Amino acid sequence: MRKFLRRFFLLLPIPLLVYSISIYVDPANIVRRNYEDGIVNYLVDGKNVTGIATHNYDDRLLQKLFISKMKMAPEVVALGSSKILSLSGDMVGTSSFINNAVVGATLEDYLGIYELYDSKRVKIKCVLIDLGPHLLNDNHRQIRWETLGPQVSDMLEKIGMPSGSKDEVVTRSEFSRFQELLSIVYFRQSLNQLLSEGPVTKYRPTDTWVNSEFTKHYDGSITYDSKFRQLSGVAKKRRVEGKEMIYYSLKDYPSLSQRYRMMLTQFVQYLQKNDVQVVFYLSPMHPFIYNNFVVKKSNLRIVLEAERFYRTLGASTGVLVVGGYDPSKFEFKDEDFYDGFHCKEGAIVRVLESGVASGGGMALRPKRQPTI
Repeated sequence: MRKFLRRFFLLLPIPLLVYSISIYVDPANIVRRNYEDGIVNYLVDGKNVTGIATHNYDDRLLQKLFISKMKMAPEVVALGSSKILSLSGDMVGTSSFINNAVVGATLEDYLGIYELYDSKRVKIKCVLIDLGPHLLNDNHRQIRWETLGPQVSDMLEKIGMPSGSKDEVVTRSEFSRFQELLSIVYFRQSLNQLLSEGPVTKYRPTDTWVNSEFTKHYDGSITYDSKFRQLSGVAKKRRVEGKEMIYYSLKDYPSLSQRYRMMLTQFVQYLQKNDVQVVFYLSPMHPFIYNNFVVKKSNLRIVLEAERFYRTLGASTGVLVVGGYDPSKFEFKDEDFYDGFHCKEGAIVRVLESGVASGGGMALRPKRQPTI
């Protein structure tokens, strides 16, 4: 027993050191919960914010604060993942627009974010919903939506689906944050940032739209940092062809989730019952991924099933579906993508223009944008 205690006390300073560094640097601002509040204060004053490290904030918490502090309600909102984060109001042809997309989005995120508007009795006229194939995967392993747990539960009740315990979701979310803070992975991130940059990156307001650093705009959209925008050659090839990127949230996906299909269907019906126009947006995949892993490899043929379901749902509910996962439909090449899944701004506008050309009565009026 004494031997054990001696070893225990000898090792004690190491975990304490690890924990102290993680708390001091806190690269994802798990401890500093006012980080997002400062960003939002600039956004609601009509400023863009640059100098935000890409993974340095909880973008679900930012959405909660952003919507609660908005001075004017938008007529058009976008619910989506990082695939449409760069979609701006100017690109859709209206100044009354907010992009509420979040990284690693799930259907729970869409319900929770819309509930933030609905609970304020905000009258939204049009919702553009980005529909990736992973949204119908029961095993997508995304839990970041739990920041919006109470709002998700409220919207599930409104659309007539089991909502679960709000308290349980909130507790689970807080426990996940604590687990991350104590993890060795988080310590490594903290140590790397401490040695290379020092503690928390300092963001700042700007009137400039495109900057050398990652920038969040006052309409919720973003522009990537210059390094990501200028990816080419081997660096870009690695981003496009890396297995982790290709199979993101698509592993263990034997069939389309019955629960998620019902959730999306009843959410759309709820929006329409409240006189909200709905537009489905299907973001094209990079030709390398679509041709080599969706068409040729049977383990990702589920992507085609997901697209068929979205189109069938659109047809049965009268929802306009724009885009499609097949990049050849728009003659997209490598140069139209930042990486394997993220279209450049000009490509997104071309997809939206196809909706207008189809005569679907879309409320959006996309404008051509020069490639950033």
